[in-house]
Amino acid sequence: MTNKTLEEYSEEEASRRLIPVIYLCILMTVGIIGNALVLIIYPMKFSVSTHRTFITGLAIPDILVCLVIIPFEIVEMRYQYRFYNAILCKLFRTCSHWFGMASIFVLTQLSYDTYQRICKPFKEQISIKKAKIYIGGGYIITFFLSSLSFFGSGIRIVSLDNFTVGHDCSLADEYVDTLLPVIGEGILTLLIFTCIFFLVLIYSLIGRTIYIQSRFRRQFRADPSPESRETNATNKIFTISETKHSEKTNQKSLESPLNRVTKIAFVITVVFILSFIPHAIISLLTALKGSFLVEPGSVASLIMPILARSVMINNVVNPIVYGFMDKRFRQSCNMMWICCRSR
Repeated sequence: MTNKTLEEYSEEEASRRLIPVIYLCILMTVGIIGNALVLIIYPMKFSVSTHRTFITGLAIPDILVCLVIIPFEIVEMRYQYRFYNAILCKLFRTCSHWFGMASIFVLTQLSYDTYQRICKPFKEQISIKKAKIYIGGGYIITFFLSSLSFFGSGIRIVSLDNFTVGHDCSLADEYVDTLLPVIGEGILTLLIFTCIFFLVLIYSLIGRTIYIQSRFRRQFRADPSPESRETNATNKIFTISETKHSEKTNQKSLESPLNRVTKIAFVITVVFILSFIPHAIISLLTALKGSFLVEPGSVASLIMPILARSVMINNVVNPIVYGFMDKRFRQSCNMMWICCRSR
């Protein structure tokens, strides 16, 4: 039996990864369009606020993932075992960690801003200037943290048979038997799970506050004041109906935007947590093993690339959440679509 050439091995593995490549192409297309709409519509249509600032700050690393990292992943899977440029590999792996972590840091800041407005409404809130500083600081901090990936990533030699070897952009061979990849992935994973713990804590406190406020309002409505009971029937009906109408109007005008913001922030946080966990587990176990977690094959090459890149869902799905949960954003998208079709 003759041995296969490197090109044959590479093409065979690329064909196994056809579905993951198609999956990434869909993510890339949806993510670019969605995040571009966020970056256009929120600054143009929404009033200046910290919520708008954090949402646009979140969309920047998200669209960079879709424009830079996902295309790189597609090319890397297409030319499996034939990736030779170590510097390019290091740069893209570093940027992948950087954009992903920057998105998570901004999401954490957005959640804390929501917590401040719900749980501590009478204390000093985050200003727009501070929000921009926090976002910029998050970009800088995550850049330095992600630089750990630059030293650990590189070209790994993959033995395909007794005579053929491939070159894969992954953990560099010189670090396979060292603690560097384990320490690097361990630090990054610990930081992300710290953010997850913080987010869970934040939304637990927000949920508790909303529950207490709702229970208080129900008790207040069920126990009208003595003065209202002493008025005559006509005035009582008029007063109560007028008061209820005024209360509902004021409450709706004040609480509805805040409730919408809270729900949006909560949903994108849940999506992030669910999308990150498979990626974190696979990355850490791969660093510990120092090689493929599961050897390439018809099933492994189909499932593992999708699970390993599950965190990219977080960079794509946010605009979809806004579309479902924010009526103004949805209407603005529809108007842009109508304008584009009419030209």
